[in-house]
Amino acid sequence: MNAKAEGRLIIAMGMGVATTTAAAAQAAVDQALMQSSLNIVTALKIAPSDMRVKANIGVQTPEALSGRDITVALEGSAEVNLVKGGQDVVCPQTGARSVVAVAAVEVFLPKQTGWSLTNQ
Repeated sequence: MNAKAEGRLIIAMGMGVATTTAAAAQAAVDQALMQSSLNIVTALKIAPSDMRVKANIGVQTPEALSGRDITVALEGSAEVNLVKGGQDVVCPQTGARSVVAVAAVEVFLPKQTGWSLTNQ
């Protein structure tokens, strides 16, 4: 979809902590979505195919994952972008690793009639 023909309506942030990169990334996306209210999409009767969803996920080893490893629990398809970020924390006594991932999930909708998204 052309960026001028759509507007970002929702951005949700989340953080996940787990012992693996994939689990931490998934937890970050899930937390972001739990903190969002997507009722407006239903209220406007927007088809899932008309939404564009983008999940940006920061982890220390993005090359260890594929976008196919992450599920974005929204109708329609989602673009998953993995970038260097987050943090890995190693316990000095045991060597156990905790992976911290951060996620920003964005929902873009086509321009609507009767109301508009403004640039601010």
